[in-house]
Amino acid sequence: MIASNGRNQPPRNAKAGPGPQPPSGLEGTAFRTAFGWAGAAATQRGLRRLILHLDSRGQVEAELRDLDARLSNPPNPFLRRVIQSVEDYFEGKPVTLSFDLDLSDLSPFSRRVTRVTRKIGWGRVRTYGQVAAAAGSPGAARAVGVVMAKNRLPLAVP
Repeated sequence: MIASNGRNQPPRNAKAGPGPQPPSGLEGTAFRTAFGWAGAAATQRGLRRLILHLDSRGQVEAELRDLDARLSNPPNPFLRRVIQSVEDYFEGKPVTLSFDLDLSDLSPFSRRVTRVTRKIGWGRVRTYGQVAAAAGSPGAARAVGVVMAKNRLPLAVP
């Protein structure tokens, strides 16, 4: 008998392993940086999640499984580029984190905020009010703050 969570899917804590691509098409991998364990998850559209500063590979892999990501070892070429860039970043090397992003799981407002925020230059700042206006929703500064507090793509989206 297979345990079910009522959605005809394995429980979230089920071990990921070889097998068919999950319905989300999400593939993830864990890797070590100079500042701890990290993880990246991507679809064919681009990077969907970047996990930073955890204590162990197991913690990262648990978060990736919670996202329904298929664990990939070795990682695919796209994830290898992400890993190299993140490792270089934490080693103090100059990097450009301009990967394609998969924002399909975000609301339209969150996608607009993410796109506007991503265009902010290195070392530059904008107020949440400025970002809200640039995203087409003047007066939504607090909502921008909520989006940024939930940013699942640190480094790629400042």
